[in-house]
Amino acid sequence: MNILKPILKNLLYQTEQMQGLFNDEDGTIQEAINEAQEAIDELERKTQNKTYVCSHCKSENIWFDAIMAWNKEKQEFQLEDLGKAFCNDCQGVTTDEEITQ
Repeated sequence: MNILKPILKNLLYQTEQMQGLFNDEDGTIQEAINEAQEAIDELERKTQNKTYVCSHCKSENIWFDAIMAWNKEKQEFQLEDLGKAFCNDCQGVTTDEEITQ
């Protein structure tokens, strides 16, 4: 995914340059600029380091119940949903808090 970020930023730059050269009465160039920026933002969110901690004691030592489904075509389990979180340090059910680093 790291290779996508410079490509998307270059696409955004080139599209912004086109906006100054062409008539954008219908807004299609601006729409392309917005979509490119949204793609960059989404990529940055997905590639940031995240840590999940217990909402009570802030420990990272938490486990999640998970619902998995078998994907026959890929021959692997896929995560469908996360259930409750359990903290192994304070020994209780917790709500997880996401920390982006």
